Amino acid sequence: MGSQYPADSFIIHSPHTLLWTMKLVGKNVTVYIQGDTATKMEELKEVNWSQVCKSAIESYIEARKSVNPAARLKLDKMKQTEQKEGYMFGAELAKDVLDKLSYDQVHKLRWNVLNETWDDYAEADDLEADWLNETVLGERMFTKESQKKRRQEFERWASKQGSLGWVLALAEQRKGFRKNSQFYAGMVKGLREILA
Repeated sequence: MGSQYPADSFIIHSPHTLLWTMKLVGKNVTVYIQGDTATKMEELKEVNWSQVCKSAIESYIEARKSVNPAARLKLDKMKQTEQKEGYMFGAELAKDVLDKLSYDQVHKLRWNVLNETWDDYAEADDLEADWLNETVLGERMFTKESQKKRRQEFERWASKQGSLGWVLALAEQRKGFRKNSQFYAGMVKGLREILA
């Protein structure tokens, strides 16, 4: 009869305790970065470069496992470009924010509002999600009346100086703004880093 536990685990069992521990399998990889890129990395001391490499490797593996790896890699490259351009846009948008808010308002915006990443929220009826996805309470099928009502809610939110809605309305007014999740994620990251 086979064990109910994986072969690479061990068990400590006593009358009052059962502890099951799996052996973690990982791989260390050494990456050599030359010259100018290494210097730029040194300037960004707050970045977790191991996580950046890990994410790139995971993305590459997923692309290779897909039905059409070339298309998947192209899409990943497009997403990276959108995030990079969003980041640059966010860094520029930070200038507008700094021109219009007091230090206290900037501090609250950065640490109370811009403290989440795109992946951290997934509320379907969230104003932020509706603004980005052009939905009403997470739904794509809606009446003109419900769309008008939701737009009014957004405008009330955007009228509160220092709110995320206010920042998004400011972003919509800037040349080069694009409304998609990758650009948005980069924009928020750019804002977060500049306003920190």
